Amino acid sequence: MTKQQTIRVFSLQNDSNIRYQEQKDYPFAARLSSVPVHLQEALKLARYIPVVFRKSSKGRLEIKALLSHKGKPVISPSGQLGLPVCPDYLAMYPFTWAVEKNIFHLAYHTNAPQFNENGRKLVTSKGKPTQQLNKINNEIHTIQKLFVATENELQKLDKLDILSARGEYLLLTEQPSEEKVKQLSPVLRLLLQNHLHSLQFLNNQPAPVAKTEQPEKKSNTQEDTKSSKPKKKNQKKSDKKGAEKAKKADKKKKSAKKEDLLETLIRQVCEQNEVTIEELQSRKRGKALVKARADLAKVCQQNNKLPELAEKLERSTSTVLGWIA
Repeated sequence: MTKQQTIRVFSLQNDSNIRYQEQKDYPFAARLSSVPVHLQEALKLARYIPVVFRKSSKGRLEIKALLSHKGKPVISPSGQLGLPVCPDYLAMYPFTWAVEKNIFHLAYHTNAPQFNENGRKLVTSKGKPTQQLNKINNEIHTIQKLFVATENELQKLDKLDILSARGEYLLLTEQPSEEKVKQLSPVLRLLLQNHLHSLQFLNNQPAPVAKTEQPEKKSNTQEDTKSSKPKKKNQKKSDKKGAEKAKKADKKKKSAKKEDLLETLIRQVCEQNEVTIEELQSRKRGKALVKARADLAKVCQQNNKLPELAEKLERSTSTVLGWIA
């Protein structure tokens, strides 16, 4: 994005003649070293590129995805993205948002090449938004809500003061105290685990030593097992098979617990609002259903269950998050 780019709030009256043409690639991002990302996409992008932290010009902690993999850019000079996941910052360009007096406004980068004579108008002859403009507005508003939710979580992380400066970015380089680890919400713990995993994609970056899991106490039996040596090869094989079976059984138990928790949350919210799961899954609207969906989304967000809830109700995660007013 060039320095000449300016952002303007979209106006049905002043921008009625603007024509918009979608582009598949992202040439504007070829020179970018990083992009801001919200929490949900950070968890996905951390599988492919470094996900780090940085303080904004206003002093607020934010998440940055570095557009490189072991020093090599993931966007070609022509703008082709070499990732299976596209950051929303790139996908929504040339549109963005502005907030004035806590009110959301659709905005856009005025000099973007997507605005040209070959594009389609975004405003009808009657001065109304087209279906395409309404869709864009809804998508950008959803993304804005995700960034707001991310900012709220990052404020909690910032207060713990467990990140260390490495150049212009902040990383988790030292093991946090047990007390601070306990203060991390499940979603922040997951974010930091993915952050640590993603550091392997930095150029010449050694494997991280910090961990965010709560320490487990070792039993005497475990220590004895480590100190003792099996005498026979067959015993080693038997122990290995037994360990594999135990791991599989443990995974099944954890999966069942996750399902039980989600079902419990849904049942409790349905009982409180006198609605059924079928009504929640439907497209029906009403005061009771709107409130029930909002309550359920909030409690699932607190328990890090939004993706599972979205799958259960056959909605997208962003849609479920949008229920939270």
